[in-house]
Order: sequence, then structure tokens, then C-alpha cells
Amino acid sequence: SKYEFISDPLYEPNQWAYDLINVEPVWASGVTGAGVTINIVDLGPDHTHPDFEYKYDSEASCPRSEINIDNHGTTCAAIALASANNECSRGVAYDA
Repeated sequence: SKYEFISDPLYEPNQWAYDLINVEPVWASGVTGAGVTINIVDLGPDHTHPDFEYKYDSEASCPRSEINIDNHGTTCAAIALASANNECSRGVAYDA
């Protein structure tokens, strides 16, 4: 598998879109989002989710961002910055 460096069993079937943007070589070069701040302007993510609970900043969030309808905000946040913890994939800028 071309994803040998990723031990997450859900990475390959869930991340077909990363093939479209060719992100794996970027990660391999050391670019992971470290030092970058990302603000998701969407319905609120589940800020207690283990992939980004320590990344959530309520002061930087939009008003009413606690509203989470159908996990849309959580999904958007995960695509951008879910941790590379080998559980249920990772975000494009997983160290942001």
C-alpha cells in the first residue's frame, strides 16, 4: 500500500480525496500544519472530540458555534485538522 507510513485502518478507504490533492508527499516533506491557526466558519464542531479537543479555542470561535447539526461542523474541522493519531483518519493540516 502507498499508505504504509499510516497505521490507521480507516485512512485508505476514507481519504480518497487526499489522492486528488496529492497531500502525502507534502506530509512526507514535513509540512503538517504546525504553527498554523485554522478557523472553521461553519456550524460548530464537537469541541470535545478527541481529534481536536485540545485545539479548540472558544475565544476565537464564532458566536453560536456550539450548535452542531448533523456533525457538519465536526466533519469540516476534521477534514482540516483532525489529529494524526491513527484513529479514523487525519486532517490535511493535522498539526495545526
